[in-house]
Amino acid sequence: MGIPTVEHFFHLYITNYFDFLKRNLYFVDYILGTSDVRLKDLAKKIVQKTPIKCFIMYPRTNVKSPFIAISIASEVVAANYIGDNIGGFIPIQESEVKRETLRFTNGETRLANFPVKTVKIFQDGLEVSPEEYLIDYRTGTIILGDRYNSTSTYTADYTYFQNYSDSLVYLNSYSVVFEVCSNNMDETVILHRLLHHLFLSDRAFLAGIGMKNQTLSAGEAGADRSFSDQPEPLYVRTLHFNFDMEVGGIISHRVIKDILVERQ
Repeated sequence: MGIPTVEHFFHLYITNYFDFLKRNLYFVDYILGTSDVRLKDLAKKIVQKTPIKCFIMYPRTNVKSPFIAISIASEVVAANYIGDNIGGFIPIQESEVKRETLRFTNGETRLANFPVKTVKIFQDGLEVSPEEYLIDYRTGTIILGDRYNSTSTYTADYTYFQNYSDSLVYLNSYSVVFEVCSNNMDETVILHRLLHHLFLSDRAFLAGIGMKNQTLSAGEAGADRSFSDQPEPLYVRTLHFNFDMEVGGIISHRVIKDILVERQ
């Protein structure tokens, strides 16, 4: 089962986007819906000449702007999805053992592997009726009791659970915040618009990888904020991207076959 690394995905996603724009500047003409050639030229200059860094969370060191900070504002797991089985099917890996020799002590023994699914016991090569012994399928313990014959040879054929897996699905609702920061207001606005375009134009791709029910909203434009670790005030505008993601997968569990507790 995979836990989505949402922050790292968007870090790579946004970085690749601005690298693409830098190599294909003509694309800016299609993104900005304006006839102002000066504005488009400024946008191309920003994309081409300015390294646009992307960070997971706000950087805590003196970083030269512009940059984009990614943070998860909230992440909620839908309660009716937690631990639900997909179709009620839990795949279990099994292994089979043939003719394992059984050594009894006071009419009791234990199989080398457990928990057990099915078992057949043989006395001198002949199958023993299940009514003549008791078995704990969880621990693999077999009890013959008074029926045990010390002069006989006992063997067992059985199937045991080597490991088991849970098939699970859950629904996460994310609210992701992207802060576009720069010491230049025009730069902040343009980068914010380019980032806005990325999510609008790529909504089908994002839905295809599981990001459903997408909503996009923008925060206040041109906010002048001061940060203690920045040499000058920055203009900041936020972009909020909300979506739901249903995730399913397999959680594999190794079955405990034996535990030894030692006292020091």
